Amino acid sequence: MVSRRSVPRLNTQEFNDFLDDVATLLESSSGTDIRGEIEKRVKAARTGLRDAVTGLTDHSTELAERAREGVERGIDYSRDRVSEHPLSSVGVAAVGGLIVGLLLANRR
Repeated sequence: MVSRRSVPRLNTQEFNDFLDDVATLLESSSGTDIRGEIEKRVKAARTGLRDAVTGLTDHSTELAERAREGVERGIDYSRDRVSEHPLSSVGVAAVGGLIVGLLLANRR
């Protein structure tokens, strides 16, 4: 199980700090070549975003797998209950159909 803390989050404060750093570099440059520094920081930001997306993808895949397993367990349980108690199942279905029928009849 993946904990919420292990999933990287997109941090807007870090991105804003990055933009502030770029603005500071641009303001303080006096003809020096800052292109390399900007490229390095952009690359670091892209890597961070890529890692965050990968973490979120892994987390969502795990959640989908757990949901699928839960649905399968529910289906298996329902099948077992119907097999063990077929008359009760028919009775419950009949009562459910009666209630739905009455509700639909009252709408008209």
